[in-house]
Amino acid sequence: MIFLILAILSNCAETIIIRFSERNLHNRYAVTMFNYMITVMMSYFFIGGAKAFSLAGDHRFALFLGVWNGALFVTWLLIYQVSIRHNGVPMSATFAKLGILLPTAGSVVFFAENPSLVQIMGIIIALSAIVLFYWPEKSRAGEAPKPGFRLLLMLVLLIGGMGDFNSKIFEHFGNPRFDGLFLFYTFLVSLILSMVVWLVQDKRVHQRDVLFGVLIGVPNQLTTMFLLWAIMRLPAYLVFPIYSVSVILLVSLISSLLFKEKLSRLQCLSMILVCVALVFLNI
Repeated sequence: MIFLILAILSNCAETIIIRFSERNLHNRYAVTMFNYMITVMMSYFFIGGAKAFSLAGDHRFALFLGVWNGALFVTWLLIYQVSIRHNGVPMSATFAKLGILLPTAGSVVFFAENPSLVQIMGIIIALSAIVLFYWPEKSRAGEAPKPGFRLLLMLVLLIGGMGDFNSKIFEHFGNPRFDGLFLFYTFLVSLILSMVVWLVQDKRVHQRDVLFGVLIGVPNQLTTMFLLWAIMRLPAYLVFPIYSVSVILLVSLISSLLFKEKLSRLQCLSMILVCVALVFLNI
């Protein structure tokens, strides 16, 4: 449970930094690139001198799954940004968070994890809380999905869910000794692809972009690492719902203090459901 708690806290830190950087960054593509640069450096440090590149045995599985995972990371980020432009923040964020459906259901269907009836109710309540929290208000109806762009929402859900599910796949089929290599390959591919995007879209770099890239990269790497370690010790059907709703709860509380953001009635109701879901999931 300690690794799940650390993953939640790391993601909260990452989210708050991203929230603060929105008003201060100059080139989002540069920030993304430096973010992955830091994650690669940290991941290399955590592999503890292991051979970084090899096609022998368990190395091969970590390499191939890491390459696939890294490609999903960057693809999801680009699609999510496009979805925000066309479908708005609330709906895009809702489908992004609902991506936990895939690893949660996949762990039950393909890996025979068996949640109790109470835990199933907790999962349903958690998903309901996510939908309520990001549900567009009437005053923001203009952010509802636009015709022709609804497919983006499904891609946000599916690709994000597939990225999360890869951690469960590695936990089941991979060698635990190579978990650091799996993350190293994931972030290395993410770095390469983000550099390509940066070169194509906007080659400018500002000092603030480097700063925020570093600040975001540290908790990003820790979040991914701690979440993987949590999945190695706890059922995935518990890890992903608890992780998602806990981040929503903590980030909302922190944002209300730091940024004076007020929660709507639906979001307040969502916070209550989050607390209920956490109780059910831990019974």
